[in-house]
Amino acid sequence: MTNLKSLNFLFILLFCTATVNATEDIWFNKSNQQYYISESGVSSDELFQQFGLHSGLQIKFDKKLSSHIHLLPERLTEDELLRWIEKTFSTIKNTSNNQQLIALTIMPKGVFHSDFLISAISVVEEGTEHSLGNTSPEAKQRYQLRLQQIDSIHRQKIEEQVQKQLDLLKQNQDAWQEKKQRKDQEKNELVKDITPLLSKDPELARRLISIYKSTHPTLEADLLPQETENKEQSDD
Repeated sequence: MTNLKSLNFLFILLFCTATVNATEDIWFNKSNQQYYISESGVSSDELFQQFGLHSGLQIKFDKKLSSHIHLLPERLTEDELLRWIEKTFSTIKNTSNNQQLIALTIMPKGVFHSDFLISAISVVEEGTEHSLGNTSPEAKQRYQLRLQQIDSIHRQKIEEQVQKQLDLLKQNQDAWQEKKQRKDQEKNELVKDITPLLSKDPELARRLISIYKSTHPTLEADLLPQETENKEQSDD
C-alpha cells in the first residue's frame, strides 16, 4: 500500500548502489540508536545510505539529489531524521500489509516523479550487514518484514546472494588469519635466530634487522627486550 558544532568521531539489487561503510561525516551509534553528523555536513548519498541501513527502510532517491551537502543537527534519532527528510524533500512512503513503514522514496521538494532513482544501498549488502550484526535488531526486523512482502523466488535469490557474500567474507577472513599466522611464525623464527647475534655479532644482527624490518615492522621492538637483557648480563 502506498501513502502519497564540533563533533569528533570515534571510528567507522536495484538501481545504483553505494558502499555501506560509515564515514567521517555520519556515524550510527547502536547503543543509543542515534545518528551523529559532522558539523561540516553530509552528502545525500552518505546520509540516505546510513539511514537506510540502520533504519531497515528501503531508501531510493532522485539522482539530482546525489552529492548535495546538507547541514543537520549533530545528533538525531531515527524519528528526528525522518521528520527532517520529510520537511526538506518530497517523499513517497510505502507500508507493509500491516501498515508498517518499510520504504521511502525521496525527491526534490515539490517533485513527485523521477526518471532515475538511486538505491541508497543494495538489498544484498544490507542483508549481509544485518547478518554480521552490524545493525540494530529493529533495523533487521524491518528488513525481514520487507522481504516478506516480495515473492518467494525473488526472496530466495536475495538470501542466496547474502549467503554468498557471507561465505566470501569468511574465506577472506580465514585467508587473512592464515597469512598472519605464517608471518608471525616467520617473525618468531627471526627473533630466535637474531637474538644470539645481538651479543655475538651486533653488526650482523643490525643488518638482518634492517633487511627484514620492512616485512616485519615490529621485529626490532620484539628484539629490544633481548638486547636489554644481554646488556644487563654483560654489565654484571
